[in-house]
Amino acid sequence: KVRFNRVSVRFFPPGLALEGVRFVYAKDGTRIETQAGELGVSVDFNVFGGHKTRIREIFLHEAWVTIDIPKSESSGEHPWDQIQNELAKLPVTIDALSITDSRIESMGLSVDISSLRTTIGEKEIHFSGEVKDLAYEKIEHHVDLLRLEASLTRDYLLFDNWTLLQKRSRVQGSGKLKFWAEVEKMEFEGPFKTDLYVADVKEFLTLDPVHLDGGVLAAKGTASWSKARGPLASIDFDMNDLRSNVIHAKRIEGKIRTDASRVVMEQYHFENGTDRMDLLRPAVIWNQSTKRLFPDGLKVQTEKLDLQNALRFLGDTLKPLQGLVTGEIDFYLDRFDMKFLPKAGAKLENFGL
Repeated sequence: KVRFNRVSVRFFPPGLALEGVRFVYAKDGTRIETQAGELGVSVDFNVFGGHKTRIREIFLHEAWVTIDIPKSESSGEHPWDQIQNELAKLPVTIDALSITDSRIESMGLSVDISSLRTTIGEKEIHFSGEVKDLAYEKIEHHVDLLRLEASLTRDYLLFDNWTLLQKRSRVQGSGKLKFWAEVEKMEFEGPFKTDLYVADVKEFLTLDPVHLDGGVLAAKGTASWSKARGPLASIDFDMNDLRSNVIHAKRIEGKIRTDASRVVMEQYHFENGTDRMDLLRPAVIWNQSTKRLFPDGLKVQTEKLDLQNALRFLGDTLKPLQGLVTGEIDFYLDRFDMKFLPKAGAKLENFGL
């Protein structure tokens, strides 16, 4: 059932548009309801060539779309084949679908579409556009803005490029998702880079007892995932003006490696004024199984490390303590305690209260 206020005819490209549209489709438990400022089609001059009428593009503007689809048992048919079979049943051939300034809600998922163009082919479906405020009812956080250009085939989903903007931070990347229709076999791999305001991390990840108050992280690397082995990543990073309750740093650079249960710091260099600190051996900085930071401690080489900075985590109790430490030191962090163990040969300068 379709209702509309007005029809306009277009000549270049040829087509027509319905304005002030209300469209309702209901069949076999499926219900699609649309209210749109404009719903229309454009056609080529060879519109009647071939076995079906060919529509160059269906466009939807300033729309609110709700889609309710009943749950059904899997037919065992590959989703790509289902899509192509449904397209083949249509009385027309559709080359592209364009949506602008619209909102779509379906099965707990909601998204605002600034612009999204989908080009439909027998071997590939291509997506290009920008969406905002992407949310799913079972996930607490939402995505502020996502730009992407991607292609879907029967065997893989290829991300030519994507950009995620979240608060003040940005992540960019590309990649390939293989076996997208089978969770047990699904595999993803691709490069990425990010500019992250570290204070925003607390919006998505709890790192108690560590509190991140400021700083900018620039990082790049590669990431992969499969259900069998979990997430893997290798990341080179450079952080400026870090402020936290653990330490302040003018600059930190290093390399991180992750697996399914751990985040491992492989290289680390710290600078803050005349302070210097370097990691002497790789260290686990987060263990997902035990939910612990630095479970095995850190072994570092320091040069004129300021005690007030190094002991910041312990709060105001030791704040009056002053001194500069040079030498090899072991750090151990518990939930409410930090052990600071200098090795033989380490020296303390300008010690006092």
